[in-house]
Amino acid sequence: MANQSSSLLIRNGRLFTLKGWTEADIAIVDGTVVGVGKELTVAPSTRSIDAAGQYIVPRLIDLQVNGAGGMMFSLNRSTVEFRAALETLGAQGVQGILVTILSASIEEMQDAIRIAVEVAESVQQGACAILGIHIEGPFISPEKRGGHAGGHLRSPNVEDMSKLLDAGSGWVKMVTLAPELPASLEVIALCQSKGIHVSAGHTMATCEETERAVRAGLSGATHLYNAMPPLSARDPGVAGFALAATGFKVGIIGDLLHVDPHLLRVAVLCKASSDIYLVTDAVAPLGADGVEFDLYGTRVSVRDGGCYTETGVLAGTATPLLGMIQKLVTSGVCSPHQAIEMATTSPARIVGSLDLVTIREGLRPRLMLLSEQLDLVELL
Repeated sequence: MANQSSSLLIRNGRLFTLKGWTEADIAIVDGTVVGVGKELTVAPSTRSIDAAGQYIVPRLIDLQVNGAGGMMFSLNRSTVEFRAALETLGAQGVQGILVTILSASIEEMQDAIRIAVEVAESVQQGACAILGIHIEGPFISPEKRGGHAGGHLRSPNVEDMSKLLDAGSGWVKMVTLAPELPASLEVIALCQSKGIHVSAGHTMATCEETERAVRAGLSGATHLYNAMPPLSARDPGVAGFALAATGFKVGIIGDLLHVDPHLLRVAVLCKASSDIYLVTDAVAPLGADGVEFDLYGTRVSVRDGGCYTETGVLAGTATPLLGMIQKLVTSGVCSPHQAIEMATTSPARIVGSLDLVTIREGLRPRLMLLSEQLDLVELL
């Protein structure tokens, strides 16, 4: 066994697995799981933690983070502030994110993407890792733009999309667009050919338009229910299609401000947890002291964990991902196991990072200990 500083035994925990909770001990050496079970043999110098029946879970993954720690990824040009934001997220139990770049000029979006790539390739151990980049816009519907700057929206076209993907140097993992817009199918096909998850969001698409986009490579919906038409009896729209389609991945914002818990419960009842991924849609105030920030000239204020423009439009959240897990469970939307799955293995599958959240011998998952109330006890 390795020395004391790199060996850890966690005893009497409730271990997260895809099949449910397992009462087990787990031994870790130099970050690698070397044993899972009961009565494990470890070196005398091994640090030991008695979990006392608390939850041992993977640290979380968030596929839609616009900013944190007082900065917005789309507007920032400082690698120092970028890394500080990642440290903020890491301290909240988040081990990996998709840096989300919002609608701006193509040149500004390219610059923001290049900064994200630079940081991704040099992030320090211990901080939250960048697992990829999520491009949200500028190919979205003006009618459902939400907090996006209206002056930067444009019609989908392969040339601009190619410029953004080239700036990403292979780091772009997700693209959100409105599939009903002209030429969107060509952009979807381009992204799909590169293995990028394409998601419908900020859209007015009908159910039929969504179905056509799926045939071109569309594979999910961004922040389900938000920035899309409501369900109706004769046109279920993107939301209705998403709820009914097996394997169609949907993101949900779980702060209970963006979506009523009854509708979140509908999503959980309609879809497998493996097809739902929990996101924050976090913006600059997450983990920061400020109560206001500027988003492309629009003043955004924080109230009760939500971020609102002066006209009352929700423009992201300041609620941490773990806080959303707690809200979903206490409101009866889902079980603790479902909530953890939607914030770990479900998003990990989309970005090809399942090993980061799988607790099995030989793998190197980053773990944390949660109380029965799902409060963070310790980052392991």
